[in-house]
Amino acid sequence: KLADGTFSRTTGWSGQPSGHSFVWDDDDYMGLGVLVRLAVIDSRRDYADICGKMQLTFEQHLRDSSDGLYYHGFNLDTGAHSCCKWGRGNGWLMMAHVESLLALEALKDPLFANVLDVFKRHSAAVLTVQSTDGRWHQILNNSTTYLETSASAMYLWCFMEGVMRGWLPVSEYGPAIERAWAGLVKAVDTTTGKVSGVCEGTGIGTSVEWYNARSTDYLSSSPGLGSVFRAIVGYARYKAMGF
Repeated sequence: KLADGTFSRTTGWSGQPSGHSFVWDDDDYMGLGVLVRLAVIDSRRDYADICGKMQLTFEQHLRDSSDGLYYHGFNLDTGAHSCCKWGRGNGWLMMAHVESLLALEALKDPLFANVLDVFKRHSAAVLTVQSTDGRWHQILNNSTTYLETSASAMYLWCFMEGVMRGWLPVSEYGPAIERAWAGLVKAVDTTTGKVSGVCEGTGIGTSVEWYNARSTDYLSSSPGLGSVFRAIVGYARYKAMGF
């Protein structure tokens, strides 16, 4: 971990020296997935605090203040960010925001307000780059890259949770949710059950072209497939609540 508690690795991306301290956006969700649930199950505010503080530090290290989107990686030792704002990477981060908010709210943790601001800022930035298809691109701010289904499912789930819990205004996010659902449905073959457009497991790349060349073959899609199932179940809940 970094001195501020942020999860880090000693490897980054091509051209960066090993042994440095690297922040990967994926690790916000990967590292906290169990801890954030234990916080609620065991009523451990100290666990919730760790998760909440992590949302603040990941934002500090990875967020681009010019557009509100997050870079895939950051080298603490050089101050360099990686090239690109990967769709699913931002999705992992946003789901970590929501999971942390659920724990902080349940435990009445004072960090809730700060993390809610992080979630609102991130949501607003992601909303601005939604495509007319309803999904989001592999590189969020580059519309020449392919539409990526798993990231889109992540944002859909997060927006729905935000609206259902009163964290995001339905007037603004309701239409985006319906567009995202329409885009997601197009990616699911109801005959075979296969989901298209899910990027394979992906490290930190060095160019837009590298990310755009990542495979979306169904047999390689497991790293993002679960988010599609989660969004489908979430949409059923969302509609059942009358939205």
